[in-house]
Amino acid sequence: MFHEIIESMSHPIISSLQNPRIKHLRRLRTQWGQKGEWFLLEGQSLVQEARARGWEIDSVYQVVNSHIVIQEAPTFQLSERLMQAITTLKHSPGVLAVAKKRFVSANQISLDGLSLVLDGIQDPGNVGALLRSAAAFGVRAVFSTPGTAHFYNPKVVRAAMGAMFHLQLCENVKPETLEAALQAAGAELIYADSHFGEDPQSFSSNDTYVLVLGHETFGVSPRLKEMARRKARIPMAPAVESLNVAIAGSILLYELAKIRRQEARNQCQTSTAR
Repeated sequence: MFHEIIESMSHPIISSLQNPRIKHLRRLRTQWGQKGEWFLLEGQSLVQEARARGWEIDSVYQVVNSHIVIQEAPTFQLSERLMQAITTLKHSPGVLAVAKKRFVSANQISLDGLSLVLDGIQDPGNVGALLRSAAAFGVRAVFSTPGTAHFYNPKVVRAAMGAMFHLQLCENVKPETLEAALQAAGAELIYADSHFGEDPQSFSSNDTYVLVLGHETFGVSPRLKEMARRKARIPMAPAVESLNVAIAGSILLYELAKIRRQEARNQCQTSTAR
């Protein structure tokens, strides 16, 4: 019979699946567990980036005899067997951590620049990839509507590769709440459409845009379409009907960010000429 926790010279060793901490870790992988205030980080790079960005770390779990050093949080050692029983990854990540989620309400977000709304996108891989693109192209805030994969789903966290540590996240936003935020900021809602709409290169750099990306099959919801002033599409060869939402969204974010960068360069050159 294994003891649940064995004191070692460095950190306590947990050796039982019945240990309350192990049960909590495994619960964080479930849909029910993801409704709480904590989420799972898998891998040294994510854990270290969360710490570097000042996110609250509740506890850290590492494989016995590993040389990963994580300070400022209770640290426990696990066998490879236990690590494999907890992780959502195919191979052991070596280290796990439990971190506290960060959310902001819609009325706390400043909609200057470029923002993103994920409207019913269900695939966690797509949501994570879009968070990563959003961070790469200067998006400050990302909203999701009900039915979208949770931002702190383990698969989303993994696909985002730490991008969420650089974004303001607002989850399960109702259309009327989003509409009020748009009106207060004077922001313009645009949505992606596979067949109709403007080339994003025609958009003005002076406007504040909120880009909506819709469900993988059904697209943007009718209510958000009603709220949108413009549609954006990506010019494609006739033989291709549509792109994966993460790919299409990333292209549109890049194009909209490029317009803003070009305007910033033009202003800088004008100031220098004066």
